[in-house]
Amino acid sequence: MRHLFFVVSLFSSLVLADMKPGAYQGLDQSGKACKFTLGEGWFEDNLPHPLNERVPVSGIGFEGQTLDQAVWNVAHPPQLDVQEGRVRFNHDSFTQIVATPFGAVSVVLLKDSAESSEGHKPSGLVYIEDHYKNATDSKKLTCTL
Repeated sequence: MRHLFFVVSLFSSLVLADMKPGAYQGLDQSGKACKFTLGEGWFEDNLPHPLNERVPVSGIGFEGQTLDQAVWNVAHPPQLDVQEGRVRFNHDSFTQIVATPFGAVSVVLLKDSAESSEGHKPSGLVYIEDHYKNATDSKKLTCTL
């Protein structure tokens, strides 16, 4: 039984993306300052699996203004292959999409695939507001670290 616990513990530590919590600053697509903060990640329902991994993102700001006071609990997007009957995940990003009266808003946290002794670091963030009723109000903001 002790061996099973060790294997499960080892698996859960390997599965977690180990995104380093903290405040991150970068540049947007216009070369202006942008920022966001990552909180401590966890597994939904305490089930250590990449599809259950959550990372809180808050304090998203562009050009010195905080866009959103919400905490986004981003997750790896699922990858479905209906033909082959497979359910996998995109390991290189985390995302959350929220429906709105005008369309949808999404946050995509991009992950650096290189892992250091401190874990994975984000490589950037994309904030999308899709106004399907009036496309001129839509926006896509990119923060690159």
